[in-house]
Amino acid sequence: MSAMAYQRIEIEGEIYKIPVIAHDGIPCILFDEINRSFGYNYVIVLRNEEGVQLPLERNEDLSIKNPQRTRANVDETFIAVIEKRSDDCEKKMLFAIMQIQEQIKQMLDKQDLILLSEKRIEAKLDAIFLEIYELAEYTVPRLFIVLPERGSSWNPSRMFKNTYRLFFLCECDNIHCALHEGYIIEEPKTFFRRYGSHIARTMKVIQYAISIGGGFFFPVLASINNVDIPTFLTDQNFWNSFVKNMNIMANFLEHISLKKTDLASFGQTHPSDSVELRGIKQFLGRYDTEQTLGRLYRVVKSDGAVKWLCKYHYDNQFCTKEAKAFVREFETKRWGHINKQMGEAIVKEKVTSTEIRQLITMFRRGSNIYKLTLHDCRVNDSDLEFLLSSFQTQSFLRDLEFVSLSVDSWMGDRSPASIVQKLECSSIHKSLMTVTLSISRNYTERLDEATVELAIRTLMPDFNARISVNFFLKIIGVEAAVIKSDKHFSISGSISTKVLNSLATALGKNAHVRQLVLTQNRLKHNGIDLLARNVIRNTSITDLCLSRNELGDFGVTPLLTLLRLSKVLKCLSLELNRIGDNGAFYIAEAIKNNLTLESLNLSYNRIGISGAQAFAECLLVNAALQALNLSNNTVYSEGAAAITNALSKNQSLKILNLSHNEIKRLGSKADVKNFLINNHSIRDIDLSLNSFADSAILGIAEGLSNNSTLITLNLTSNEFGNKGIIGIFEALLENLTLQHLFIGDNKISDNAVESMLTMFHDNSVLKSISIRAGQFSTDGFSKILRYLEQSVLTSIDLSYSAFHSDEEFYILADSLRKNDHLQTVDLSGVGITNRQLRRLAKAFKYPTNSVITHLNLSSNTIDQRGASTLADMLALNNTLLELNLEHNRINDDALKLLLNSLQTDTKCPLRRLLVGNNDLSTASGLLVEQFNNANEHVNVLLE
Repeated sequence: MSAMAYQRIEIEGEIYKIPVIAHDGIPCILFDEINRSFGYNYVIVLRNEEGVQLPLERNEDLSIKNPQRTRANVDETFIAVIEKRSDDCEKKMLFAIMQIQEQIKQMLDKQDLILLSEKRIEAKLDAIFLEIYELAEYTVPRLFIVLPERGSSWNPSRMFKNTYRLFFLCECDNIHCALHEGYIIEEPKTFFRRYGSHIARTMKVIQYAISIGGGFFFPVLASINNVDIPTFLTDQNFWNSFVKNMNIMANFLEHISLKKTDLASFGQTHPSDSVELRGIKQFLGRYDTEQTLGRLYRVVKSDGAVKWLCKYHYDNQFCTKEAKAFVREFETKRWGHINKQMGEAIVKEKVTSTEIRQLITMFRRGSNIYKLTLHDCRVNDSDLEFLLSSFQTQSFLRDLEFVSLSVDSWMGDRSPASIVQKLECSSIHKSLMTVTLSISRNYTERLDEATVELAIRTLMPDFNARISVNFFLKIIGVEAAVIKSDKHFSISGSISTKVLNSLATALGKNAHVRQLVLTQNRLKHNGIDLLARNVIRNTSITDLCLSRNELGDFGVTPLLTLLRLSKVLKCLSLELNRIGDNGAFYIAEAIKNNLTLESLNLSYNRIGISGAQAFAECLLVNAALQALNLSNNTVYSEGAAAITNALSKNQSLKILNLSHNEIKRLGSKADVKNFLINNHSIRDIDLSLNSFADSAILGIAEGLSNNSTLITLNLTSNEFGNKGIIGIFEALLENLTLQHLFIGDNKISDNAVESMLTMFHDNSVLKSISIRAGQFSTDGFSKILRYLEQSVLTSIDLSYSAFHSDEEFYILADSLRKNDHLQTVDLSGVGITNRQLRRLAKAFKYPTNSVITHLNLSSNTIDQRGASTLADMLALNNTLLELNLEHNRINDDALKLLLNSLQTDTKCPLRRLLVGNNDLSTASGLLVEQFNNANEHVNVLLE
C-alpha cells in the first residue's frame, strides 16, 4: 500500500501538511482540510511559489466542483493568504453578490427585449448550419474559421498577401476552437475564392453567438484534464483581439464574395454550391503533413449524423465501454487496424465467412466506427447478402468499402458486372450507408469491353447514388488502362467506336466527373467531334486531357467551339498530338475571349515561330490563362521573343514553360528587361534545355535584379558558363522574391564559387538551388559543401556532381549534421561508395539531424552492404519522409533489411521508399505488397 502524499502549505510563517486526495484521477487538496487545520473563521486564498493564485477546480459550466478543491503539487510549497471573516468582510461579500445580481437582472431585461428577434434569428442560424452540414462533405471537419496570423504584418490594401491561420472547430453542443494551434494557409487567394462563402457562413454564426452569448464560443479550459491545451487558447491577447479579427475577416469575405454574406441570404443555397472540403488539405500543405485535421475525431451519432469532436468531448461523450471493447477485440483478432481519429476499421487480412459473421456480431455490440474497409475480400452469395443486410440496419456505419471483392456463386466467380448488379438489387438505397467497390483487373492482351462498358454505365445519373464503383483495369506491359474514381475517369489505349459512343453519351449527362483523361486513343477528328459535342453539355468537367491522339491541325477544330462556349473548363492538355502552327493559331484565336481556361498544355507538338506569335497576340487580349506550356516545340528565339514581349502587358499568366525549343535568346536585352520589370504576374519560368549563352543570360540577369514577382527560374542544361552564372548571382543580391533557382548542367566551375557563396551569405530569400553536374575542383566543391553548415537553403541538388575523394563526403556529412534548414538533398548519380555512405548516414541518425525530410540516393551503386547501413540509419532517424534508392544494386536480401527497419514499432516517420529498377525478383514484389498492406503509413514503391 503506497504512503499518503501531503501538500506543504505555509500559513503565517508555519508549514502545514495537508493530505493529497485523488479526485477523478487528479491529485488535489480540499479546502475543508485546510480549514480543519487552521480554522473556519478565515477566508483562505492559495498561491504558488511564484505568487500566482491557484484556481479552484470547476465543472464544464464554470460552477465550482464539490467538495471545493485545487490541484496539488507536492514539489512546491503553497502560500496561504488569509483574511478573518469579519462583519466588514461579510458586508463586502454581500455587496459583491448584490452587484452581480443586479448585472444579471439587467442582462435578463435586455434579453427580454431581444427575445423575439433572437428566436427568429436562431431559426435562421439553424438553417445556416443545416446548409453547412448538407452541402459539405463529412470526410473532413466542416466547421472552421480563418483569422489573421498573430504577430504577422497586416496590409489591408493587399489582403491576399497577408498571412492567415485556419482553426478547426469542435462540433460539440458549445462549439469551440479545436485543441490545436491551427494551420497557416498556403495560397490564400485560391483558398478564399474556393471556400470563402463556406467560411462566411460559419463565421457569421460565430459572430452572432458572441454578440448574444459572450463566452459561448470560448472553451472552458479549467475543466479539461489530461488533454494538451494549445498556447493560444490561454493567451489573453489572442482573445482580446478575437472579435476585432473576426470582424476584419467578415468584411474581407463580403468584399470578395459575389453576394453579401448576411443572414437573409442563407437558406437559399443551390445544390451546385456544395463545397468539396477534401481539397482543404492541399492548402494546409506542409503544415499538416500527417493530416491531423486539428486533432479532431470523427464520430457517428445514433441518428447517423457525423460530427467532429476534440479529444476531450470524444472521450467524455462517445468513447463508451462498448466502443473500447470493440477496439480491443478487433486488435486481438489481428485482422488489420483501427484509425480512431477517423472512425475507420480497416481489415487487410483475408477473412473467412465465419470471421465476417464474428465481425458483424462485434459491430452489433457497439462501436464508434463510421467506415469499414475490407481488403481482398472473398465471400459467397449468402455471405455478401448477410453482410449488406446486417450493416444496413446499423445507422452508425456510413461507409462500407471493398478493396477487391470476389464473390463465389453456384456458377463460379461472379463477373464485375454481376457483382455490381447484386449490389444494385440490394436495399442499400433505403439506408444511410454508401458502398464503395474497387474493381482491379490485369489483362494480358486486351481490356474486357464488358467491364469497360460497366465503368461507363456508372457515370450515368440513374446509377444508384449509394453505390460508388472504382475501376483499375490495365493491360500488363502496355500503356492501356481504364481508371475510374470519385471525380476522375480515364481511358488510355485504343477504344472501340461502341465504347466511345457510350462514353460520349454518359458524359453529356454526368454531373460529377471533374477530370477526364483520354490518352493514346487515336481519336482524330471524328472522335474528338463526338466527344466535344457532349462535353459542351457537361457542367462538371474542369480538366480535359487528350494527349497522344494524333489530332494534327485538323483534329483540333472540333474543340474550338468547346473552348469558345465552355463555362467550366479550366485545364486542357493536348501534348503529343502533332499540332503545328495552323492548329496553334486556331486554338489561340478560340481562347482570346475565354474567361475560364486557366491552363493550356501544348508540349511535344510541332509549333513553330508563327504558332508562338499567335499565342503572343492571344496573351495581349486573354486575361484568364495562368499557365502556358509550349515545351518541346520549335518556337526558336523569334517565337520566344514575341511571347515575352506580350507578357510585358499581360498581367494574368503565372507559369510559362518554353523548355527545349532551340531558343538562344528571349529578345534584345532591353526587351527582356522590360518584360521582367513590367510584368507583375509571372511566377515560374522554365527555359531549360535551350541554347542560352552568357550574353543572353546576362540580359535575363539584368531584368531579374529589378523583378519583384518571379519565384522559380529554371535554366538547366543550356550553354552558358561562369560569366552568365555570376550575373545571375549578382542579380540575386538585389532580387527579393526568387526562391528556386535551377542552373545545373551548365559550365559552372570554380570561378563562380566565390560569387555563389557571397550570394548565399547576403540573400536570405532563396530556398532551393540546383547545381547538378558542376565542374568544380576539390577545393572549390569543398568550399560549397562547407558553407552548407550555415546555409538557410531548404533544398539543394548536387546530383551527378564529381566528388573527388572521401574528404568531400566527410565535409558534406559534417555540414548536414549541423545545418538546421536543409530539408531536401539530392545526391543521385554521385557514385557514393559504401564507406562514404556510412559516414553520410551518421548525419541522419537522431539526434544529430532534425530537419532533412527528403533524400535522393538514386542512380548510385548501393548494394546489400549499403542497404544495411541505411537500415541502421532509418531505425535511428526521426525526420526522413522520403528515401529514393531507385537504379542501384539492391537485391532481395537488401530489400528485406530495409523493410525490417521500417516495422510498425520504429520511430522513423518515413512515408515513401522508392526502390524501383534494382536487382529485385518477383518474390520481392510479393514481399512489398504484404508490407504495404500491413503498414498504414509507409508506402514502398517498385515503379
